[in-house]
Amino acid sequence: MVVVVVVAVTDTVPKPPKMPTKPALANLWLAEFSHRGHCCICGNHGTIDTRGKVFTPAGYECGDLVYCICPNGRVMKKHDKDGSWLRQQKLKKN
Repeated sequence: MVVVVVVAVTDTVPKPPKMPTKPALANLWLAEFSHRGHCCICGNHGTIDTRGKVFTPAGYECGDLVYCICPNGRVMKKHDKDGSWLRQQKLKKN
């Protein structure tokens, strides 16, 4: 018995999904996650820490320390280009 597998090869690479533009992200935050100009996600701290608090249904811990999508988090992320501040904060908790 001979099995033949045909694979279609194209010279185009699929494009990654488009990331939201800055205005779209700002509009989403304003519409869904702000109250009186304050962030309902991080409380205007700029970071979200869900380590040890968020788990999958199977019990796998999936929490992390990340920058928020609010203006404070966006500015903090912009100024921490190499991620060193965030890495340092992650080490402090351990």
